[in-house]
Amino acid sequence: MVLRPAQPDDITAIRAFIFEHGVNEWNYLCAEDLDPHLAGLANGQTLGLIALDGTTLVGIATGGITNSFNRYESAESTIVHASVSEVVVATDRCGMGLGSRILQECAARLHGHGAEHIYAERHEENLASAGMMRKAGFEVLDTFRDPERRPTGSRRTSVCRLDYSRSASPRS
Repeated sequence: MVLRPAQPDDITAIRAFIFEHGVNEWNYLCAEDLDPHLAGLANGQTLGLIALDGTTLVGIATGGITNSFNRYESAESTIVHASVSEVVVATDRCGMGLGSRILQECAARLHGHGAEHIYAERHEENLASAGMMRKAGFEVLDTFRDPERRPTGSRRTSVCRLDYSRSASPRS
């Protein structure tokens, strides 16, 4: 398996992959939000990572530098933070550790762009996502009611963070 940076030519395949393998009762997928995010692959606003088994796309992760999580930073903080927006693994590859591996690599690449805190959100009850994030070194910071994006289960979102500022490498 090969992990490589996503290129602008990959946008269509990534979008199709997300809607084929990422749709479930726990995930919030909205084309109005996803399309501009993926378009950022063309101008460097979005970092993308794809996993290939031969020529078959088996996983993706996307993210970027953001100010969306300022509420979790102190007012005087100068720490750059980023978020991982999408992590999707092919249905037939779930449960094999691929998601954690892609997430760790995406976070490491965001760290390489200067981010010390990497954020990710998930449905509070999404156990697969919770396990993937935990294995990748993310810790839950907050959980809040979010019925607009979470129409099932507890209807709550958990915000998780990987903190590179505490050490050179959060997971060895």
